[in-house]
Amino acid sequence: MREVCSIKIAVTCPTGIGTSKMLISRLQKEFPIFEVVCVVSIVDIDTNKLLNDDVKFIISTVNLNIDYPYVKVSPMLSIDDKKVLKQLKSELITFREKDVVDTTSKKDESQIDNKELSLTDIKYISEFGLEIINLTNSIFFYKSDVMDSKYEMISKLASLIGQTKEAIIDISTQLTNREKIASTYIKDLKLYLFHSKAKSVSHSKLGFIIVFGSA
Repeated sequence: MREVCSIKIAVTCPTGIGTSKMLISRLQKEFPIFEVVCVVSIVDIDTNKLLNDDVKFIISTVNLNIDYPYVKVSPMLSIDDKKVLKQLKSELITFREKDVVDTTSKKDESQIDNKELSLTDIKYISEFGLEIINLTNSIFFYKSDVMDSKYEMISKLASLIGQTKEAIIDISTQLTNREKIASTYIKDLKLYLFHSKAKSVSHSKLGFIIVFGSA
């Protein structure tokens, strides 16, 4: 006999991408007991589905206006965030016992190894690979002596990515709207993690803006 424990959670951010992916990576490292059932944007949260999936609470990068238990944290998980999650873990953790023998374990491992990929899995892997290629081909760096505000950084970021005047306006607007929902500033790292979706950008892009001097 052995004790098996897990806590089902959902992870959300304004878009369901970007900071949520970073957050999941941190959660898997710091709290492997958390089982991420779903990753959704804040506009797509279905509380009825979460109840049916036995999700104990939501971990979000922004404040939520819903009738469901949730915790707001930084994407990088600050020291205070970890304290709150540890407390929740101790309160919600549940154990369930099951018989485990070596032969059963080996059988389960064999079944996992021999599991066939579905067409959906293959499509996802292919699209993910293309995104990685597009991302590595579009990384850019920009250095500046000074920028007076985060919105000036957003404006510069949009001008570096957008190919047309309309695209620059679109990107700048989407990044600004995302920042207004909740600041993407990560205090522990002293950086902004600007991110969003924009109609004028068809593939993922990654860039770094380094500001020297006072900003």
